[in-house]
Amino acid sequence: MTDAAVSEREQKVLRIIETARAKRPRFKDETVTMAHGAGGKATQTLIEGLLVPALAKEGETLEEMGDAGVVRMDDLGIALSTDSYVVRPIHFPAARSGSSP
Repeated sequence: MTDAAVSEREQKVLRIIETARAKRPRFKDETVTMAHGAGGKATQTLIEGLLVPALAKEGETLEEMGDAGVVRMDDLGIALSTDSYVVRPIHFPAARSGSSP
């Protein structure tokens, strides 16, 4: 196989991957399960395939899938998030989880 053939093949595969990534996941499950809260593909499908289409309003930035929402006050934009995570151990040699630097 020549380098040109491999390159063309790689380009074809990359186009297929990009096409698949561009499609919005469809939520097909009958019920929401614990798997949908695990942060994996099931969570992504729940959010992008069910919640975003159901909750998005024209002109909103919900489809950007950001980790925070931006609230504008005058000319100032403030990012707010309710995302949380658990870190163990809570104490680190140089700092504590949740403490300011």
